[in-house]
Amino acid sequence: MRRPETGNQQAPSVWRTWWNRLQQDRGSRADLARCGTVSEAAFCASFHLLRRMRGNPGAEMELKKLGLIAAVLSHVDSDDPGSGSLAKQMATPQGDKAAVSDVRFRQLLRIDADELDEQLIALVRVLRQLGGKVSVDQLATDLWWWNEETKRRWALDYYEHAPQPKKTGE
Repeated sequence: MRRPETGNQQAPSVWRTWWNRLQQDRGSRADLARCGTVSEAAFCASFHLLRRMRGNPGAEMELKKLGLIAAVLSHVDSDDPGSGSLAKQMATPQGDKAAVSDVRFRQLLRIDADELDEQLIALVRVLRQLGGKVSVDQLATDLWWWNEETKRRWALDYYEHAPQPKKTGE
């Protein structure tokens, strides 16, 4: 399955619309944020709202991906539509190092598409490191289409924006 090209970035997406609703319901957001696994998200009413907004997907993997996205987005404090991919933000220099280390970034990329619980844990850690400010649409879309192509694009984004190591003698 190939990722569709993004169209008009000004139009509110289902992801952003759902996330905005979640921000207004602190209890539902807290319920999702407490989910330790992707499956636990299915026990939260806000997950089912997202499922309905996405057209009631019934395939097992689609439901799991929605659970991952719902649980991860519950940890986003601020939507920053212009920030680009999470990988780019992870590479943003903080002093002479990236906001998220190269080691942690590579660990995230090594997670297989079907290891959603591991992905949830890793992404929540990253979001905490970044202060919870990301592009809701970009992150949700990347997680929905998480595959080798997405990982390759993230690697390009990260290493393009990461601080370059200083050469000896500089």
